[in-house]
Amino acid sequence: MGLQSFTLDGAAFVFHNKRLTLSATFILNLLLAAAFTSVALQGRAGTGMQSILNTGLASMGYLQAGFIILGILAACSEYTGGQIRTTLTALPWRGLQLSVKHLALVIITIPAAFIIAASGILYTFFRMRYAASGFEMDIMIEALAGAAVYLTLSQSISERISDSI
Repeated sequence: MGLQSFTLDGAAFVFHNKRLTLSATFILNLLLAAAFTSVALQGRAGTGMQSILNTGLASMGYLQAGFIILGILAACSEYTGGQIRTTLTALPWRGLQLSVKHLALVIITIPAAFIIAASGILYTFFRMRYAASGFEMDIMIEALAGAAVYLTLSQSISERISDSI
């Protein structure tokens, strides 16, 4: 009984940390988008859709750090509080368990990455819309899909590296 309640408390703590990581990454992205947009508006560094995309996606390097931390938390969270014993008792096939955990994390990461990247581009668009000459939806969707895939792959690689250590 004591081990189960400790494991459940540990799982709730880890879930809270993952949710906190995504929330902090979202807020950091909005702050960075505001800073980069402010600099772009002061410098008037070009007009058009390409400038909006470049400015909106300028924070990708910083966003990548949040998604790498998410992958590390997902991979290493089961080792705290003896949760690995419970996991291996319930599902002794480690390869299947890692694959399912990876798939579940990818299912969560793709929409989160898309929303976070879109928030930076949309913030930049709303601030720079009068300086832009045109708006091409297909270019923006392609850039957002590429950003979401990039952040998801960053998270997946960090998770796989953390699992192998």
